[in-house]
Amino acid sequence: MKKVLLGLLLSATLLGGTAVTANAADTADTTTSNSTGDVTFTGGDLTLDASEAGLDFGTHQITAGSDTFANTAKTTVSVADLRGTGDGWNLTVVQGGQFRNADGKALTGAVITLSGSLTSDSTNRPTFPNSDPGVDLNADAGDNHALMTAAGDQGLGTSSMNYVASKLTIPASAARYVGSAYTTTLTWNLGNTPTNK
Repeated sequence: MKKVLLGLLLSATLLGGTAVTANAADTADTTTSNSTGDVTFTGGDLTLDASEAGLDFGTHQITAGSDTFANTAKTTVSVADLRGTGDGWNLTVVQGGQFRNADGKALTGAVITLSGSLTSDSTNRPTFPNSDPGVDLNADAGDNHALMTAAGDQGLGTSSMNYVASKLTIPASAARYVGSAYTTTLTWNLGNTPTNK
């Protein structure tokens, strides 16, 4: 009889211990807390890079007719808007007169056509004239030609125009002289506000 009673008491004790452990897990408290992640930006500058904006139309044999020569340079013009204001900007170019050689003789009637493609970091890309047929520069009038325009919240980051596909057209009436190269100057202008031109 003693052995049986002892066995019953031991079983009851084990079962009671198991029940107490289960109740403690069911009533455990959970504590939560929130934190934040923050980042702040400071504004930079609006800059123009025209260091690789040169055009090269090569060396050619004189002909009696009109000529069209392709640009052989890796012509690129870039605008970086790191201001962080979304104020917009505009890029224009002016040709400072006709092609002339070292003797001052003009390549009368010659026309540069700027033609290329746009790449931009911005999801709101700046607008630019149709790359085909491109923008014809008026050397004699000195007109300011619009190339890229970023309206408000456009053109953030870096926007680059690749003008590799540009060309030079020379009419048959233009006198051509051997010797020194004919040269013209392009002036690239970056404004800090959009333009409708």
